Amino acid sequence: MKDIEITNRKIIECANVINGLVNKSLPVRASYALAKNIDILNHEIKYYNSEKDKLLQKYGEKDEKGDLILDKSHNVELEDNTAFYQDLKELLDIKASLNIYMITLENLGNTQFTPQEITALHFMIENY
Repeated sequence: MKDIEITNRKIIECANVINGLVNKSLPVRASYALAKNIDILNHEIKYYNSEKDKLLQKYGEKDEKGDLILDKSHNVELEDNTAFYQDLKELLDIKASLNIYMITLENLGNTQFTPQEITALHFMIENY
């Protein structure tokens, strides 16, 4: 295991790709590390989502009942786009300290990965 610092932005980007890798047939060590790291990332994402929800409540337009107003694409209508996205950028740039399960390229065996998948896995591959 290794302590790393990673931004919320990178966590979100990596988690979206890594969650798709659980269906790949991986060697046991890589599969285990991936599963553990997914849990670690998802734990951090819960905090991120909670804070993002607070921003939506703060900047979102509300109806007479106090419920957020959604557009046709089911996105929250914002009263102040600039302020919301400024605060969201700050949230995305916050660094988290995580204790990650590491693997080696050899642990991945002959599994084929896309460049996007390798980029997402980069933080958990030793000596890469």
